[in-house]
Amino acid sequence: MKKLFFISLLLCLSVTATAQLPKNEIRLSAGILDGKMLDLQASPLVYHHQATAAAISYARRTSRARFTALLSPALGTNLPFRYGERTFGDEQHQYTVASAYYGADLSFSYLRSLSKVNKKLKLFLGGRLENKLAVSDAVANFYWATNVAALQAQLQGEYKVGSNHLFSASVSTPLLAAVTRHNYANFPKSADDTNFKAFFKQGTVLTGPHRLHELATQAGYRFQLSSHFAFGADWGFRWLVYSKPRAIRTYSNSFLFSTAYTF
Repeated sequence: MKKLFFISLLLCLSVTATAQLPKNEIRLSAGILDGKMLDLQASPLVYHHQATAAAISYARRTSRARFTALLSPALGTNLPFRYGERTFGDEQHQYTVASAYYGADLSFSYLRSLSKVNKKLKLFLGGRLENKLAVSDAVANFYWATNVAALQAQLQGEYKVGSNHLFSASVSTPLLAAVTRHNYANFPKSADDTNFKAFFKQGTVLTGPHRLHELATQAGYRFQLSSHFAFGADWGFRWLVYSKPRAIRTYSNSFLFSTAYTF
């Protein structure tokens, strides 16, 4: 009987310890990024990017708020959808055009709790400040880059099943953004600045939802394995349309698996 009593007590303490989400979390994630883009300023061809993505994030949770800071790099290829790698030249000399893809995302979000829908479902509303940079070295055999720094409105829902299972979903769209792309010449010109600085000085335009159409969604699942460790999976989707200097349309999917230390 004593053994049964102590086992029951330990189980109750374990459930109590994991019933509430820990306040702090450091998460490491890895997975894949896949998407397509049509950038008429760079090429009439649709390009397909495939990359290995990683992420490190810190999150703090309270009963009324959520704060998250995230850094996510990606490395892969960006090739014409119909043609892939292309070889040019003759029997004497040949060269292959195969574009690499480099991505870097940095974001900070803060959300406040809305009134509870029920005991299991919570809604949060707030904002996210993020910067997304994508670079390829041979789109139409030329360097290509796009950078979007934006203040986004974000709505997030969390649905808790039992004491250890949590499902979440969010949607966000920009309120104000600075979009950086190549100018009409596709090459920054400056006698005083490097090409990198000139790219941002000459190619950045402040804009809003009237011109930049963007929607980002994310869905995730996490399992609280113990009071200090959790694992999960996340799916993300991003769609973007922008018209200056010529139209660009992109969409991408990401699938990341993660492990987290909570405290």
